[in-house]
Parts: sequence; structure tokens; C-alpha cells
Amino acid sequence: MAQLDQTSRIREAAERASRVDGRRLTDWIPILDQLRAQKREDETLALLERLFPANEAFAQIMRDAPLATDTDVNPLVSFYERAAIIYRRRKSYAAEVAVIERYLSHCLPGQAYPKMVERLDKARKLLAAG
Repeated sequence: MAQLDQTSRIREAAERASRVDGRRLTDWIPILDQLRAQKREDETLALLERLFPANEAFAQIMRDAPLATDTDVNPLVSFYERAAIIYRRRKSYAAEVAVIERYLSHCLPGQAYPKMVERLDKARKLLAAG
């Protein structure tokens, strides 16, 4: 019971730290989808840059929760993946590498989303060839 109470308190703190303009991180997904549909990439990137620190704060705080799951202790990959896709499309390989490295730096060892590790390798190759 004590672990459950501690996890609950930590989750509440993580939820508070992860809010951006009063919204939970997952509440931003439909807005990001709308921006993508409207091809408003600059606005998407600007919003993602605001979401990254909150996403990272949530994962960092959750690492202290005794009953946290693997998905709780790593940042949501979808935000970084969206940015990486835009940067690749723009042939901004250095920016793509940077955003993927940022994601990986906030993941526990061996727990990063495998597609992002693969994407980093490809982006580095594109950057080196560029």
C-alpha cells in the first residue's frame, strides 16, 4: 500500500510538471495532428520545442515511482519522431540528429524506441554525406 501511495504522489507531481498551458501532454496530440494536416511545420516545431521539456520532466519524475512502468520512465517518443520527420523532409539532418539525440538522452539505457535508434543511424549517415 505504501508503494502505491508513493507512486500516486509521484504520478501527481509528474502530471503537474508535464502540463503546458494547463494541458496534459496527450491533449496536444490532436492539435499537432491538425497542424500536420494543415502543413504548418514551423508552428508544429515551435510547439514541440515547448512540449519536450514537459515530456522529459514527466519521465524524470516517474523514475522515482516504485510501481512505474517502462512507458512511464521514458519520454513519449511521438513528439520527437514528429520533429525528426519534419527535419528529414527539410533535409535539416543536423537538427534531426539533435532531436533524436535529445530523446535518447532522456531514455533509460536499452529502453529507447528501436525505430528512433535506427533513424539516428540513418540521419547521421545523411548528415555525413551532405
